[in-house]
Amino acid sequence: MNNERKRKMENEFEIKSILEFAKFLSDDCILTEEVLYEMARVQRKNSGLPQQIFVTTRDYGTGNHWARIKVSNIPDTFSKTDNFVVTISKTPQVVAGKHKFNASQLEDVFDWVKLNYDTLLKYWNKEYDDDADFYAELKKV
Repeated sequence: MNNERKRKMENEFEIKSILEFAKFLSDDCILTEEVLYEMARVQRKNSGLPQQIFVTTRDYGTGNHWARIKVSNIPDTFSKTDNFVVTISKTPQVVAGKHKFNASQLEDVFDWVKLNYDTLLKYWNKEYDDDADFYAELKKV
């Protein structure tokens, strides 16, 4: 398979995953192309974590919540029915959903949030012109 076709398939998969996640994230959000650009899917290669993580900007949905991420309970995939919400803070905590991790695995997620606190808040505040810049600044645990 040539690189161009492979990239196209990866982009189609990315869009499908984001659409599925967007449906779950907020019932009151109208899904537009602009909204899709306000979400980033962080995979193992960017985080060092086996779980997929979704990060949104402050303008996504109703905007009635503080900075947060959604973390899948299923390794290497995002499940809209099996995930939990973690605050983006210097003392992260689970604020919604139920995690299925042991204490060490959950601490790894919290460590990643703390390690990437500034970068995650920059994304939340829409300070990146390109998601590639966001991914480039992420640190792995």
